[in-house]
Amino acid sequence: MNDSRSLFFVPVLDVLSVLIVLEVVIVVCSFLFTERDQDMPDIMDQSIVVFLILLIASWFNFFIRPYKNDPSSPPLYGWEVGGAFLCFLGIATIVVPASLMIWVFLQKGLWTLPDFLMADASFQGLLNVASILSVSIGLLLYSLGLRTEAQRAVWGNRARGIKNVLHDFFMGASTWLICYPLVALLAQLIARFEPSDQEQTAVKALRMTTETPLLFAFTALLVVFLVPIAEEMLFRGFLQTWLRQKLGWRYAILVTSLIFALFHYSSAQGTANLTLLSSLFILSCFLGFLYERQGSLWASIALHMMFNGISVLILMESMQGPA
Repeated sequence: MNDSRSLFFVPVLDVLSVLIVLEVVIVVCSFLFTERDQDMPDIMDQSIVVFLILLIASWFNFFIRPYKNDPSSPPLYGWEVGGAFLCFLGIATIVVPASLMIWVFLQKGLWTLPDFLMADASFQGLLNVASILSVSIGLLLYSLGLRTEAQRAVWGNRARGIKNVLHDFFMGASTWLICYPLVALLAQLIARFEPSDQEQTAVKALRMTTETPLLFAFTALLVVFLVPIAEEMLFRGFLQTWLRQKLGWRYAILVTSLIFALFHYSSAQGTANLTLLSSLFILSCFLGFLYERQGSLWASIALHMMFNGISVLILMESMQGPA
């Protein structure tokens, strides 16, 4: 049996089955707690809508992989994956901070950051921009330095030709309509049981730049367009591709999604970590499935861009306040 095309008869971890089980849990929780929380009826209505969206997506064969993995695809070696993570983490935690300290020493003759810089929101925003640019460019240069077969393994066998790229990009962007309602519903339900007023660290960093409109605009563009490319290369292109060779595509998606979510953990987020990491895990499962479904990294990049873009728009709307 071709398990890549079966919806209900795969051994375990069928994509639609997992989502439907999750949706049933949400509906049951909504029903049980309707009398205890006046907002629960709204959550129950939303859960029914999400359930219908999943069924419609299934009807149009979204959860079927039309392109099977090419068994002749070149392997991605563990050292290549480790090198990508070393590049990512090394630049973010060593190169950028060290460069900053050298700059401060040359300018001020100090080996520690002055308090006025630490308290300057614009300076912190510029530091975030420098970190995003450095990590993204470093990761891109690293990937370009690998053998051609490794680059093809990272980007996918179908990520060639403008027609394929546009098709995969459109598929990824349109998947937001399926993914976002489920992610938002799950986050809303978890927030009912574990309320928190803590913001995501990335949101705080973006909000800090609002006093400088040009810096805010540039940071927002990086978050929407450059961050998704870098993160998808690292997690889907390198990590998930390598794990697929070891575990198969289903378990590769799950393990990659868990690592992706944990990478966004921050002690500063407090109890908001539960809502954030759960939401990111579901989002990452969609990103990973898209990568496997389309055989192209452009599909997951497009969904990631859409998700970040809508999040930035929501942040901008919230900052404007009521009219």
